[in-house]
Amino acid sequence: RKLPGAAGAADEGAADAIRELEEQLEQATQSLRAREEESKAAEKRGQALNSKLRRAQAALAQARAEARRHAEAGAHQDQELRDQVASLSSELDRARRKLKRAGKRHEEDKADKAARKELQEDFERRGTELYKMNDKLREAVERADLLGKALAMQADEVEQLRKHVGEADEWRAKCDRLSMAEAAAAVG
Repeated sequence: RKLPGAAGAADEGAADAIRELEEQLEQATQSLRAREEESKAAEKRGQALNSKLRRAQAALAQARAEARRHAEAGAHQDQELRDQVASLSSELDRARRKLKRAGKRHEEDKADKAARKELQEDFERRGTELYKMNDKLREAVERADLLGKALAMQADEVEQLRKHVGEADEWRAKCDRLSMAEAAAAVG
């Protein structure tokens, strides 16, 4: 029932104000829901990137360990080669002394040539193995560098997503404050 005169107009004005506040509250609520959905999606993307980041870190650690193993294996083979060269040199010296004492210069020359040839072949074989090992080590280092770059890029993406989540949280807090203010205004 409409009240006559100024009282009726005041009631209609209050009703209009309440409807307007209700519409604003509904819009703010919808906006908040949309922001919450965006925040959830951003959080999921952040979790996925964190998972990728952990996998990349594990792969990087594995590549570094592999590079260390290759380096250690190369150093070990290098030492083995030195030991074998020293052993062959000692054997060669002993053979020379033995042939010299026997007075068989011709046999000594033949043995010396055979030993030199064997030593040369061993050097070439070991050299080829070391080149192959160095190639593997270089590849492992390159893989570690690539993984490090990918890791840095993924860390940047995670930081951007964290910023977006923070902005969504701020917007949600603003919407909450607006809803509380509008509710207080409606009650008042």
